[in-house]
Amino acid sequence: MSDVPGGPIPPPPPPPPGTPPGPGGIRPRTLGEILSEAFRIYRENAAKLMVIVAVIVVPLSFISAVLVRLLGEPKAHRVEILGQPATIEYSRSFGVTILVILIGAAIGVIIWAILQAAMLRGAAQATIGDPVDVEASYRWGLNRFPRSSSRTAEGPMP
Repeated sequence: MSDVPGGPIPPPPPPPPGTPPGPGGIRPRTLGEILSEAFRIYRENAAKLMVIVAVIVVPLSFISAVLVRLLGEPKAHRVEILGQPATIEYSRSFGVTILVILIGAAIGVIIWAILQAAMLRGAAQATIGDPVDVEASYRWGLNRFPRSSSRTAEGPMP
């Protein structure tokens, strides 16, 4: 602070020797360096990151296939037309189909939000050099899910 009220404020002291230039002491990187580092991090943690995705995607894909099979399979009704047996096939009602699609979409949005949070946590752990923990990533994602719609910025990841 200045000795004179309203006077000039002296500049901050210089950084200690060896501190890289730039805000926060992080040196600027080229696009190639960023991509190389991202691929290195993924290569070293690929198995754990794929497990995080598979925990959600595999069961969701299976359930989706079963629902499509059940709802998409036409019903057969045997009738006689002019004394000849005939089979009439028809699908489920339009309203039931729309309802199932809306319920599936709502569940999908919720599940994908949790998956994204878990992937964010896993990627952050890998980026700072911590081991990726699948269970901790999902726990972190589930704990933040109800709050994610009311806030856009979260504090630091524990």
